[in-house]
Amino acid sequence: MKFLKFLSFSIVVFSVIILQSCNNKSSQINNNNCVHDGDYLHQAVLWYQLSGEMQACAYQAFNIAKTALVENAQTDNSDLPKAVVLDIDETIVDNSPFQTEMSLKHVDFQPEMWEEWSKMQKARALPGAVDFIEFAIEQGIEVFLVSNRMDSELDWTINNLKEIGFPELPRENYLFKTTTSNKKERRETIMQNFSIILFVGDNLGDFSNDFDNRADNHAKPAVDANAELFGTKYIILPNPTYGDWEKVLYDGSETPKYEQRRKLMISYEDL
Repeated sequence: MKFLKFLSFSIVVFSVIILQSCNNKSSQINNNNCVHDGDYLHQAVLWYQLSGEMQACAYQAFNIAKTALVENAQTDNSDLPKAVVLDIDETIVDNSPFQTEMSLKHVDFQPEMWEEWSKMQKARALPGAVDFIEFAIEQGIEVFLVSNRMDSELDWTINNLKEIGFPELPRENYLFKTTTSNKKERRETIMQNFSIILFVGDNLGDFSNDFDNRADNHAKPAVDANAELFGTKYIILPNPTYGDWEKVLYDGSETPKYEQRRKLMISYEDL
C-alpha cells in the first residue's frame, strides 16, 4: 500500500514538472503536450528541405519559366527592352535553416533573428534557379530582383548570391523594401524603362496588386480571375512556411495562433 501511495505521489509530481516545463510563451492542449510559437513549422520545413517533391516543384517552375520567357519575348509588342522580375526568398534561394531556427527556439518571426541569418549569407540556391537566370540573360532579357529584404541587406545578399553561383547583376537591378512591403511602386519603376514579360515568385503579391484583398476568401476569386496567367506570365513556387496568405488567418486576434490554425482546417464535419 505504501508503495502504491508513493507511486501515485511520484506520478503527480512528475506531471506537475512536465506541465511547468511549458514556458509562458506556450499553450496547453488536450493531450498535455506543450505547444510553442514556431512549432507549426516542423512538417512544412521537413517537406521543404527533404522531399523530392519540393525539388521537383522547383525544377518544374523554372522549366515552365524558360518556355514562357521565350514565348512572351516573341509575342511582346512593346518597343521597350524586355525584363523578367523575380522575388528572392523562397523563389531563387532557400532560407529554411532560418525557419528551423525559429522552430527550435519556439518563436515566430523575429526581425533581429532574420538580420542575423541574412548576415550569415548562407541561403542556398533553389533547384533550377541559377540556370534560369543564366538562361534569361543569354536571351537578352534584363533580370530584376524585387525583394522585401531591407536595403541594409543588399551587400550581404549580393555576396550570398555570388557565392552560390548566380550571375552578377547591376546594383540598380536589386529593388529592396524601403517604406512598404507592397511591390507595386517598384514594379512601376521598372516598367518606366522595360516591358516586364514574366514574374517569378512564391507569393501572389510578387505578381500583381490584383491579389491584395486576402480577406476575400484568401484571394482565391482573384486567382480564378487570373487563371490563364499562371504558367504563362506568373510562375509560382511552393512555400508552405510563410507568406501574405497567413496574415489574414489571425487578423489581430488575441486567440493563440495554434488554436486558430486548428479551427480553420477543413475536417470531415465541414464537408
